[in-house]
Amino acid sequence: VAGINLGLRPALLWGLVILASLIAVAVLGSFGYSFPDQTPPSHQAAQQLLQALGVFVALMILVSSFVSQMSQSEAALAQQNLQLQQQIIEKEKAEREARSAEQAKTRFLANMSHEMRTPLNAILGFSRRLDKSLAGRLDQREQEALRRIAECGNGMLRLVEDLFDLSAIDAGTLNLRQQPVALGPLLERVVVALQPLAQQRGLQLLQGHCLACSVSGDPDRLQQVLGSLLRYCLKSTTVGNVRT
Repeated sequence: VAGINLGLRPALLWGLVILASLIAVAVLGSFGYSFPDQTPPSHQAAQQLLQALGVFVALMILVSSFVSQMSQSEAALAQQNLQLQQQIIEKEKAEREARSAEQAKTRFLANMSHEMRTPLNAILGFSRRLDKSLAGRLDQREQEALRRIAECGNGMLRLVEDLFDLSAIDAGTLNLRQQPVALGPLLERVVVALQPLAQQRGLQLLQGHCLACSVSGDPDRLQQVLGSLLRYCLKSTTVGNVRT
C-alpha cells in the first residue's frame, strides 16, 4: 500500500522493516524462544495460503513500484534530453546568426572604407595640386581654407584606414611586417601630421632626441599607434607642450 500510494522509497522502507522483523523472529527462534501459534488446526492451511499470497502481493507491489519509478525517471530523463537538444539547436542557430552578422559587418566596413578612400584621395590630391599651382597667389584666408581642407581630408582618411584595419582584424587578414624601423623619420612624420592640431589648441608639439634609435616592427602600425597616443595627449593637455 505504501508502494502504491507513496512511491518506491516508502515501499522499500516498509519492506526492510518487515524483513528485519522476520530476521528477528528467526534469530529469537534459534535461541529457543517460541511464538505460540493460536491458529486453530483447521485454519492453518488457509493461514499459510494467505501468508504466501501476502508475500506474493508484496513482491508484486515492490516490483510494480520499481518499474513505475523507472518509467517516471526515464520519462523525466527523456524530457530533459529533449530540452537540452532544443537548447543546443537554439544555441547553434544563435551562433550562425552571430557569425552571419559579423561577416556582414566585416563586408560593410571593407566596402565602405574602400568606397570612401577613393574620393578622399581625390580631394587630397587636388588640394595638394592647388597648393602647388597657386603658391603665392592666394591670400591668407584662401590659404587657411585650403589648409583646413587638407587637414579634414587627412583626418577622414585616417578614420577610413582605421575602419579598414578593423575589418581586416575581424576577418583575420591583418598582416604585420617585421623590419627595422628608424624612429627619427617616423616621429618626424607624426609630428608634422599633428602640428595643425597642436597649433589649434595653442600647444607646442616637440620631437624628442631619440633620432638615431631604431626598433623592429611594422612601420605603418607604429606610426598609427604613435599618432593615436600623441593625438590623445594633445586633446588631454590644456597648456604647455607635448614631447614625443
